[in-house]
Amino acid sequence: MSAHPYDVLSLNNGANIIFTPCPSTKTQNLEDSIATLKAAGTNILLSLMPQKELEKNNVETINSECNKHDITWFHLPINDDEAPKQPFTSSWNTHKTDILQAIQHKQTIAIHCKGGTGRTGLVAALILNSAGYTKEEVYNLVQGIRPKALTIKLQKEYFNNFEV
Repeated sequence: MSAHPYDVLSLNNGANIIFTPCPSTKTQNLEDSIATLKAAGTNILLSLMPQKELEKNNVETINSECNKHDITWFHLPINDDEAPKQPFTSSWNTHKTDILQAIQHKQTIAIHCKGGTGRTGLVAALILNSAGYTKEEVYNLVQGIRPKALTIKLQKEYFNNFEV
């Protein structure tokens, strides 16, 4: 069995952002997928799938699995192919400081949606822009890892209108 797939964006300050599909939806079960992400250095895992989508993909226990591996888990739900709305906005406002501090402290943040591109790329872009990268730099960095990220119209508009 091959390891859970992921790609790493290494930032200039030593922090990393991992782009990954939903744990346990590829070749490994949930526990092994989380262990793979931990071995890659993950300190924080951001799940972008709404609760019903987590349940549909049999990963509703992802928070407890993260706890077993000493990974902080934040749920920032966004519907597939849509721009963020509530409850994403509330969750983002609650966890943004912790996420940006992790970047400042050279930690690794893993981000997943179902496939690891659309919503994942958008939230990576929001993090990078909030951390001081220009929108042009963000597009280059994110699309360097996931070329199809930030191409869905609603998500692209959301990012282009995003203010730190």
